Amino acid sequence: MQKNRAILIVFDAEGITGISQWKDVVADFSSARPSEKLKKAMGEDISAVLEGAYGAGIKRAYVLDWHYSGNNIRKGDLKIPKGMKVILKTETPEILKEYSSRSSFAALIGFHGKTDSNDGLPPWFEDEFESGKKKGVAHVFAFTIDKMLLNGVSRGEAVIYAHVLKELNTPLIFCSGSKAATDELTQFAPEVVAVPTRDGNELFDANDVRSKIKYGVKLAIKKADEGGFTGKDYSKFNYKSFTMVFNMSNDKRYAEQVHKEFAAFLQTIPKKYLLIKKNRISFNIKGQQPYFKIYSLIIKSVNSIFE
Repeated sequence: MQKNRAILIVFDAEGITGISQWKDVVADFSSARPSEKLKKAMGEDISAVLEGAYGAGIKRAYVLDWHYSGNNIRKGDLKIPKGMKVILKTETPEILKEYSSRSSFAALIGFHGKTDSNDGLPPWFEDEFESGKKKGVAHVFAFTIDKMLLNGVSRGEAVIYAHVLKELNTPLIFCSGSKAATDELTQFAPEVVAVPTRDGNELFDANDVRSKIKYGVKLAIKKADEGGFTGKDYSKFNYKSFTMVFNMSNDKRYAEQVHKEFAAFLQTIPKKYLLIKKNRISFNIKGQQPYFKIYSLIIKSVNSIFE
C-alpha cells in the first residue's frame, strides 16, 4: 500500500443524487446560478465520497468543481472527516493536470447521460424552461452538440473524462451519476465501481444512494490497492479519431443558436487540427492518445460561448 495517497474527486451537477431536471440544477435560467437544492445535494454526495475514502485510509482529497463555471459549493458545505485534508478548486485543464499528478486515483461524481439518453433533452431557451416543455439534463459539454465521437463511437462526458484521466495516468476507480452515465461507463470500463443515482426521471432513495457511494468508494480503493486498476495497458483508450457533431434543426431559433456556438468553436480551435464538413468538426491530431490536448481545446471553446 502506498503512503501519502490521495483521491481526486471531479464532480458535475446533473447526475447528483436527487437531481433529475434542469430546474433542480439552476436557481434561474438567465444566470445558471446553482439552486440551493443542488448545492446541498452536491455537499451530501461529496461528503459520502470523503467518508468512504477516509474509511479506506485516504487522508487527502482534491475536489474539483467541474460544473459550468465552478464555484458551485463552498468547503463549508462538506462534512470532512477529522484528520482528512481537503482542497477544493474550480476545475480547469491546468488544475486537473496539476492535481491528477498528485493523486493515486480518481472518482467522478454526479455525471449525466449523453444527448440521446433517457436523461431527456434540456431547455435551450427561457420559455422552454418556464413552461417545462423541455426539462431534461442530457448533453455533451454544450446543448447544441449532438454527439461526440471517440474512435467513431458516440460517448458521454464520463467516458470522455475517463480517456483524459488515462492519459494523465490517474486510474478512474469510481463513478456516480444517472444510470445512463454509469451504465455507459461500466460497459466501456467494467473495472470501475459505479453507483447510479436515478434512472431517467426516477429518483433513487437518497439515503440508500449515499450509503452505496460511501461503500462503493471504499470498495474501489480496496480494489485499487489490490492492483485492480493500475499497471494495465488498455487498448480501448488508443487514439484513432475524435469528432464533434452539432445539432441540426429546421427551427430558425435553434439553427441560429447552433450557428453561434459552432462559430465559437471554430474561432477557438487552431485550424491545423480541424476537418470541417457541414455541422461536423473532426480533430486531426497525430499521435497516441492526445485526449488532454483535445479536452483543453473543447473546454476553452465551451467557455468562450458563455463569456
